[in-house]
Amino acid sequence: FCIYDYGLPLYYVWKAQQLFEEGVALYNNNQSNEALEKYQKSIREFDGLPEAYLNIGTIYMNAGNLDSALYYYDLTLEKSPAFDLALFNKGVVLYNRNDYRAMVNIFYQYEKTAPENHEHDLMMGDAFYDLELVDSAYYYYHRAEQENKRSSALSYMLGRVMMDKENWKEAESYLQDALQQDSTLAD
Repeated sequence: FCIYDYGLPLYYVWKAQQLFEEGVALYNNNQSNEALEKYQKSIREFDGLPEAYLNIGTIYMNAGNLDSALYYYDLTLEKSPAFDLALFNKGVVLYNRNDYRAMVNIFYQYEKTAPENHEHDLMMGDAFYDLELVDSAYYYYHRAEQENKRSSALSYMLGRVMMDKENWKEAESYLQDALQQDSTLAD
């Protein structure tokens, strides 16, 4: 038997899947280095599992090795261009590298593949605010607020956006809300 267009015997695919699952178990037991080895062995057996590349990228991202994480998320997306978790994680890496323009483009792709998810709204708001695109920042902060992600940080950023828009009454309301949630913001 051969699978897909890879021309590989089914045994190699099965072996790769087994190694991948062993890697998942190790990762879930906080054994990232051992999991990384299993994922790499899985890829050597059969490179058609985008999840293996994704998980390697996640291990690197969690270790703070953003360049390697980005490399593996790109490999994941080569194998599966609409893999929403790979798009999201790549966006997070780009956000952490302060590469906001690239992050925005990735998150726009993410929105097409996972329109019901809004985990990225705060990052998009932050990126647009740093890029001085206040209306776009407001749009994403407001979406986050509608998703009940209200926090002192979000209220504070909405207050800053309202100040930039010269909407003083709303700015004051958001900033007071932020102070009520976190009095250290007054310092």
